[in-house]
This record gives sequence, structure tokens and C-alpha cells, in this order.
Amino acid sequence: MLAGNPLSHSTQSRDSINKAKYLTKKTQAASVEVTKMLDEILLQLSASVPVDVMPGKFDPTNYTLPQQPLHPYMFPLATAYSTLQLVIKPYQATIDGVRFLGTSGQNV
Repeated sequence: MLAGNPLSHSTQSRDSINKAKYLTKKTQAASVEVTKMLDEILLQLSASVPVDVMPGKFDPTNYTLPQQPLHPYMFPLATAYSTLQLVIKPYQATIDGVRFLGTSGQNV
């Protein structure tokens, strides 16, 4: 279980928001590369074990609770496996008869 913020705050480029559009036209946000790397990691994990991914404060989802799951189109490789679940926050799971209820930290 990944409990929030697989995309960290540092990957969100705030500079591009403040720049004129013509200055950022040919640049790529840091989060794009990080998302691709995360997709590859989730692909490797999902190929062998069940993986639940809960969104966090810095992930591209809404901030109201329940926070909606990350969009499956962000992970085109990993979502090929049914063992990958993109879940809401807060999240409840039962693993080997033990019930877990959790959140991935504070919202805004």
C-alpha cells in the first residue's frame, strides 16, 4: 500500500505557472517524468503483488474528502494488471484478516 504523495511537492513546478505561456511552451513539467517513473515502478510491483495507491496532499486530485483516486490514465503500463488498485482517501483494507483504516496525511 502506498499511502499518499507518490508525486512529491518538489515535482510540481510553480515557476511555470508564473511565467508567460510562450516561455514554457516547449518545456515539460517535472511531474511528467516522475509519473512515468512511478508507472514503471508500479508495473514491476503489480506484476507480483497487489498494490493499493492512495492519493496525498500533493497529488493531482481534489482536496475534499473523500479524496478521489489518481486517474488510471496516469499509469498506462501498471493499470494493465488487475492487482493495481487506485483507491480513495481515507481508505479501508483487510489484509490477512487484519483491518486497516488510514489516510495519507493532512490536506490543505
